[in-house]
Amino acid sequence: MCRHATFFTCLASISLAIGVVFVGEDGPVHEFAALGLTGMLVLAQLLLLRGWHAPAKILVGLTLLPLALTLASYVLPEYWIPLPHWNAMSRGLADGLTLEAWRPALLTTLSPILLATLIATRTRRHLGRRPA
Repeated sequence: MCRHATFFTCLASISLAIGVVFVGEDGPVHEFAALGLTGMLVLAQLLLLRGWHAPAKILVGLTLLPLALTLASYVLPEYWIPLPHWNAMSRGLADGLTLEAWRPALLTTLSPILLATLIATRTRRHLGRRPA
């Protein structure tokens, strides 16, 4: 089981590297953000497979922070936090950056959140085993 999980996790890291090559230098910022966050989750999964649970959980937590902020920008009503406030916070990341420039699509945000939850709870590791 661990051998297959390691193989597929390494396969995911190869596809991430290919994705970075295809995006190029002048690609949209949100694609780099999505690839970077997914890469952090792949690294956390490799750490977890090697038995380093604490660093994996820390890395998943650090990955969930920007993902939660991105999800909040979608689900919070406009009258709670208006778009100019989100843009002001975005300019803190880089000059001239707006919310639409760095925020990935909603599905691209939800998928890593669910993957991070699976890694944090180690759910996939326990599926398919018979109780001893």
